[in-house]
Amino acid sequence: MKKKLIIFFFEGVLLKYPVDIEKESWLADPECLHYPYVPDLPGRSAWDQFACGFYRKAWEDSTSDVILMSSIEDQENDVDSRIKILMKFLKLKTGEIIRKKPGEDLRKFCESSLGYHLSCSKGLEQSYEEVSLYFEDIELSKDIADYIISEFSITTIVHDLYSS
Repeated sequence: MKKKLIIFFFEGVLLKYPVDIEKESWLADPECLHYPYVPDLPGRSAWDQFACGFYRKAWEDSTSDVILMSSIEDQENDVDSRIKILMKFLKLKTGEIIRKKPGEDLRKFCESSLGYHLSCSKGLEQSYEEVSLYFEDIELSKDIADYIISEFSITTIVHDLYSS
């Protein structure tokens, strides 16, 4: 059965970055998903409601698999559980969460993680006919789309939620 793979970045797309701290230092902090950076009960202002609507719609599509990616570098399992708890506040489902290793280049992380996932799914006869990317960085999205198209010959769509 041909399916779609839809990939969202957690921070910067669904969860907004804290405004009072530099992005890279926030991502490297093991407590970045806890108070004072993210409230224990994050309100609607902590989330990008527009992007969350696309995420919710992706989960409702039975022909789609949804992956959540994150640049949060702490490799403890409590980060995954904290992401799942935060998503529950908006009644959003979570499935597979793929997180970047400390110090790993973001582009290399995306290529290797998605390449591995696409290679495994192809071996399981569960190939994808389309990949959709919802990343904060549009240039990174284009690079990853080019990689997926050239390496796997899969139609890849880059979603730019905010360009005019």
